Amino acid sequence: MLRFIGLLMLLALSFGFGYLWGKQPANNLEQTVRNFSRNVVDTTLGIERDLHRRQSLVDAKSSVVQAKADLYNKNTADATKELALALESLELIARGNGKQADPNA
Repeated sequence: MLRFIGLLMLLALSFGFGYLWGKQPANNLEQTVRNFSRNVVDTTLGIERDLHRRQSLVDAKSSVVQAKADLYNKNTADATKELALALESLELIARGNGKQADPNA
């Protein structure tokens, strides 16, 4: 008998919560979905900006390494060009714009 009363109360509570949840307007759900979508887009754009910054740092580092190799081979003109590319990459990062034009173009 105690099980029956417990089951009956559990069913009544679940029905009550379902009824109250169903009475809420669909606008709350739509607003929640919109906010979630906006958060996903913002997070994705943040990750993309971070990847561009990291790519610019890698490009700058490779230019410095290439400049070292050019100096070792006594190619000062090529080393100067590579250091200028590294400086350009670092300036783009400092300005907050991680995108870099293709240096080979």
